[in-house]
Amino acid sequence: MDDMFQDFYALENTNGYTAANILSGFWISEKKAFENLVTTKEQDAHEFFQFLAEELHERNGDGKRPEIGSEHSCNCIIHQTFYGKMQTTTTCQNCKGTTNTVQSFLDLSLGLDTLMQRRAKKTGQKVPALTLNDCLDEEYVKFDKCEYRCHGCSSPQQAKRYTSIKRLPNVLSIQLKRFEYKQGRHDRAASKIDHGVQFPLQLNMLPYTNRVRNRDNRESLELERSCMYDLLSVVVHVGEIETGHYVSYCRVADQWFKFNDHRVELATISEVLGAQAYLLFYIIRSLA
Repeated sequence: MDDMFQDFYALENTNGYTAANILSGFWISEKKAFENLVTTKEQDAHEFFQFLAEELHERNGDGKRPEIGSEHSCNCIIHQTFYGKMQTTTTCQNCKGTTNTVQSFLDLSLGLDTLMQRRAKKTGQKVPALTLNDCLDEEYVKFDKCEYRCHGCSSPQQAKRYTSIKRLPNVLSIQLKRFEYKQGRHDRAASKIDHGVQFPLQLNMLPYTNRVRNRDNRESLELERSCMYDLLSVVVHVGEIETGHYVSYCRVADQWFKFNDHRVELATISEVLGAQAYLLFYIIRSLA
């Protein structure tokens, strides 16, 4: 990382910079987890982001591989920037007792297929319109019914369960699950969801936090301000699932740029918002 930043800021021309040393570091790594990156085949941008964050944590944090889903976190720059905490609350329908489980997360992965099917059945539209907030509502607003063994009742009971965000990260990473893998007769068949999902330039994450359920109306405005994000980058998968490639849109101040392999060009806001997003990166407004 030190070498990359030194090389970047030492450039005398503006033709662009490729972080080749980071890519080569993955390719020559002896870690088994990186074996599938050492190939000429197209790789998944979301998986690469996770691999990169984990490797940077190991090099700059406590030396331990982070366990996504555990409550443990450290004070390294990766955790301070990208990691948040998620809370799952289960309420027994018999005694009304609640239990909370807290886990760390690197990104929010939002499903599209089930939501599209449900929306199409409800509206009668073959290809219903979806927004990012629709996807977030599905994961972090609605209750799920479940069965679990209640410690208060000392017996299996019906329960309601919902997931909310306990601590928001400084940079919020969101994956829209566009790639599906369904089991066929002999192997798993892969397919891509090309359906568009509308996403905003400004995102209010307050409705998806555990604070929104217990907030005081007098604190609403201040809470909302602390949960506002601005769009920073969009990663798009172009083409078919086996033969496509990735492009990205990134914002510097108020100007957007499109990165397509070695080509870097200016982009309009309408072009960015019309992109078929696969990964979205939002930065909390207090840092923007």
